Amino acid sequence: MFCNSREIFVDRATGRVYEEGDIMKRERYGFTLQLIANATDPVELFYKGGMAQTIAGEITENGKKYVTRSL
Repeated sequence: MFCNSREIFVDRATGRVYEEGDIMKRERYGFTLQLIANATDPVELFYKGGMAQTIAGEITENGKKYVTRSL
């Protein structure tokens, strides 16, 4: 879910920073939005469910102390 800015703002094919008018593909972000849109209870999913666990886990992997109740 989380990544560094380079993964978002640099085109992997060319190695250059995206500029105004370029098309950026954010497949993981799109997948996340689809999960929220299709969830029976999107608030529960994001703040208490599997998505909250994933967010907390990835933040913790990157050296930060975080728990789901912080969401």
